[in-house]
Amino acid sequence: MTVANDTKMTMEEVQEWLAIRKEAGLQIDPESAEVDWIFARTLDPYGVRADLPKECDQVGREYSGRSPGSDVWVWFGDLPEATRDALWEKHRKIVNQLGGNSERANPMPMPVSEEDVKEARESLTRAGLIVDSGRRRFSERTGRWEIVWVVADPGTMLQ
Repeated sequence: MTVANDTKMTMEEVQEWLAIRKEAGLQIDPESAEVDWIFARTLDPYGVRADLPKECDQVGREYSGRSPGSDVWVWFGDLPEATRDALWEKHRKIVNQLGGNSERANPMPMPVSEEDVKEARESLTRAGLIVDSGRRRFSERTGRWEIVWVVADPGTMLQ
């Protein structure tokens, strides 16, 4: 599902590779799509970002989808919002039928303080690794609307 950057792709090749996935994501039909997950770097789920610093080696469960018969897996973060939401709902139903945990987050979350989260977010923002997506979502945990942060475009990190 992912490709490690053992070949040391150039930044232009990484951007082209990512663009292919985003384009494939536009073609995915949630009704027929296949869904899978792997443990991968949360800021580089495809494994193609050689430019990320060591402190970004956080690993988590990352979900991807693809059209039947396609060999192009698309990380949920690169899917259109409606497609991603439909795939989450489909995935949740399947997991519930199997008697598992259908939470989107890691099923065994680490206890982290609000201050730790804020400090990590500020550090990643200063480094240009994450940016405000312009979207907001309601957090059941905090009871308020929060910023949806996204991984920065790899090309912007070189400027």
